[in-house]
Amino acid sequence: MRIEASGVGTIFEIDLLLDDPNFGAVYFDPPLRTPEGSSLTVTLGAAGVTVVGKLNAHVWMYVADPMRNY
Repeated sequence: MRIEASGVGTIFEIDLLLDDPNFGAVYFDPPLRTPEGSSLTVTLGAAGVTVVGKLNAHVWMYVADPMRNY
């Protein structure tokens, strides 16, 4: 799985393995951060084979508080 942000390129990439006990769940803590206004592209792929499946992605957005030190 690869996640790309527009204007940035690849920001996350991982191999998903069937024998992984957490297969199918990828959590980001802390959340991924991207430049304001950028779009995200999530790609599932495998070399030389067909990928069949579903992707469920939740995106939380917030407005940064300029008075808070993130």
